[in-house]
Amino acid sequence: MALSESATIDLICEAKPTHCLLTMGLDDHTHLPTLQKLRERMPELQYIVAPSCEKKLLDFGLNSNQITVLEHNESCQLSSSNAIVKATEGALVGPPWQKRENGYLLEFSNNSGEEENGLSIYYEPHGDVVLNNINDLQADVMISPVTKQSLPAQVPTEGQFTLVYGGDRTLEIAETLGVKAIVPLGNGALDIEGPLAGLVSASGNVDDFEKIVDERNIGRDDTMRVEKASPGIPLNVSL
Repeated sequence: MALSESATIDLICEAKPTHCLLTMGLDDHTHLPTLQKLRERMPELQYIVAPSCEKKLLDFGLNSNQITVLEHNESCQLSSSNAIVKATEGALVGPPWQKRENGYLLEFSNNSGEEENGLSIYYEPHGDVVLNNINDLQADVMISPVTKQSLPAQVPTEGQFTLVYGGDRTLEIAETLGVKAIVPLGNGALDIEGPLAGLVSASGNVDDFEKIVDERNIGRDDTMRVEKASPGIPLNVSL
């Protein structure tokens, strides 16, 4: 199932979100034509963003009071709810010395305001995480890619350059965080256009990932499960 651009914008606006999370400033994450449509219909929308997004959004015309920039390990509380958003180290999208982009840990307290017995969700769209840097984090639900996407590497001995990591890495991250449910991203189902589109190779899908998780769960009490999401349909995750 696929959604048109207009249907996707309609769904977002109908849900009446108060905040938009942007993990990195690249065009496929901070996509100004899409944000323009949201801005026209939701001019008061707030943005929680990685540092690489800030100048792009200011040049786009957003007011600085609509933008909250989070460095790694910084957090903010959403004024409209009992949720706390914490920035984590995310993907490396440039040379090794470049600063990593953001992942996010969302922590929702229960109705009494206690974080214990609440809900926590981890999101990082490239599956590119240094595991030692998230050892002290915990999440109930994780949103992550399961299809690996690569480009041919410039150095012949390297074979491929990984753009987005797949199911094996997602499982490693999930185990580190103690995740109970994993919601796969549909990155492998996207229609990609542009000069490099024909060079991008993909491997693995949701069915493959389910098999990996099933094998991992054999004989273990701390089982995980895969929650398949469909575009435009609300997903209820029971914990």
